[in-house]
Amino acid sequence: MINNPKVDEILENTNRIVDEKLEDTTKIIKDVKKEIEETIIDYKFLPGKNIIETDENIIVKIELPGIKKEDIDIKLTENKLFVKAEITTELGKSKYITKAEQKNKIVKRTVRFPKKVLPEEANAKLEDGILTVIVTKLEQKETFKVDIN
Repeated sequence: MINNPKVDEILENTNRIVDEKLEDTTKIIKDVKKEIEETIIDYKFLPGKNIIETDENIIVKIELPGIKKEDIDIKLTENKLFVKAEITTELGKSKYITKAEQKNKIVKRTVRFPKKVLPEEANAKLEDGILTVIVTKLEQKETFKVDIN
């Protein structure tokens, strides 16, 4: 093996430059990954729900932690429940944000009822971050036997 100080210096500088560029690239990749993850969370947030059916009612419970009732909009049809809520970041007395990871966003959830309901008889309450909507089921009409002539 030939011992040449000039070649050794060039190799050493090349290795140093490659290492620096790899570190820079790794940092950029981590930053981009973090931004993508935050964006996905912002756009894909879907609150959990439970649907409970009793003899007379259908009860829907939707998780909406940290949301005030004034920021929730509920609409109903015979078949579906539509919930829209806005999550806002309050600054309080502070005038400046040093770093913001919370963003204002809108959460939407559509729930298809297992049976038709009477939307005009719906009741809703928000307690401990759980929105509970209770709707009365549409009464089943009595069935009749039809004779064939």
